[in-house]
Amino acid sequence: MNKTYQTLLIALMFGLLLGACNSQTPISSPTTSLETSYPIGGLPSPTDVTYPIETPTAEPTALPTHTPTTPTPSVGLPTYGLHMFADGSGWAFNSNQSVLYHTTDGGLSWFTVYPQAGETLEGGSVDGFFLDGNTAWLSLSDYATETSSILHTTDSGATWSETPLTFLGGTLFFLDNNTGFMLSRLGAGAGSEWVAVYTTSDAGQTWEQRFTHTPGGEEPSLPAGGIKSGFAFLDPVNGWITGSEPVNDFVYLYRTTDGGTTWAHQPCDIADADPDAMYTSFPPIFVSETEGFLPLQTYLMDGNAQTIVCKTSDGGQTWQSVSSAPVQGYVYDFTDGQNGWILGETALFRSTDGATTWEDLSSSLPAGYTALSVDFVDAEAGWLLVYDSSSDSFDQNLLFYSQNGGQTWVQLDARMGD
Repeated sequence: MNKTYQTLLIALMFGLLLGACNSQTPISSPTTSLETSYPIGGLPSPTDVTYPIETPTAEPTALPTHTPTTPTPSVGLPTYGLHMFADGSGWAFNSNQSVLYHTTDGGLSWFTVYPQAGETLEGGSVDGFFLDGNTAWLSLSDYATETSSILHTTDSGATWSETPLTFLGGTLFFLDNNTGFMLSRLGAGAGSEWVAVYTTSDAGQTWEQRFTHTPGGEEPSLPAGGIKSGFAFLDPVNGWITGSEPVNDFVYLYRTTDGGTTWAHQPCDIADADPDAMYTSFPPIFVSETEGFLPLQTYLMDGNAQTIVCKTSDGGQTWQSVSSAPVQGYVYDFTDGQNGWILGETALFRSTDGATTWEDLSSSLPAGYTALSVDFVDAEAGWLLVYDSSSDSFDQNLLFYSQNGGQTWVQLDARMGD
């Protein structure tokens, strides 16, 4: 993997083994009208989406009625990740997360919604959380000035409110329009990472600290050891922090049942576990109040790639492995209790039976391209973002759409709005 994205990915996956180191104003929404060659429609009708539980209620209809173009490396988008919703709205950053884009027509046209001309999101750390096509938060931290703030929009990025923070911003997770959490990263070194956990009940205007590490201080309920890959909450009191630690046969999974104040390690009962295997866990994806999936990147002594999926049916009280797929995935997507996808660079696997078995759909991926992101909104409708494997640029990425769960893909004639 010779691209920046892959370099960062490898650093995340193997960071433990190598040793870890260590004011805006409201803006106007884009007003450029959609060209007639970009018809709106052909997507599922709007449905309420409350993360992390997504229950699709609409059947996908026809693909947008335009003539697909032949993929060409010289024509593409600067979009890097996808956060799509069933009404055809969606969000995407560029590769270094310095620009945020928005679409309302299933990805056919994208408009810059932040920052304003001449401004930038760069300067330290940027993280976003997208509750639906209208509601989003950005966490901005400028290490040079040691300042952080939260930006919030409820009108698809037309306007943003800003709340200065008195602590370092971090990764965001919201349950609804008001209730959210933040994982603030305080520093890392020698295979350890110190973090703090905050919560808000007023959409990010005020924050309460629930947990913090004190570097050099007493070891709390959430150990400093291990690199944290992320976190997720099922409700205001039950949450999980995931990550990796260079310990054989150890799943890095810590749970809170008091809103992030205290934490306890939770195992995943892995069938026929390799005692020499190491794992990186990623935040659980809940599809109902009781059912969720926990992806594990698995590192085997023989060098083979594998993803193990753990599952809960009791709201995260217990976890058991249900299957493995022969792919080192880096994007995991579940839309309900039956349908899920694992995406690798040139590999795509799909399950239709609750992660019990996996079908290899890798041959359906566009030839000559490397996958960056995939996002399904129900069992059939999904978007795939790829880049030209022979290019060093992430500014010419191509967007594809599937109507059949990833069995086939059609390139969208997607463009950036003026």
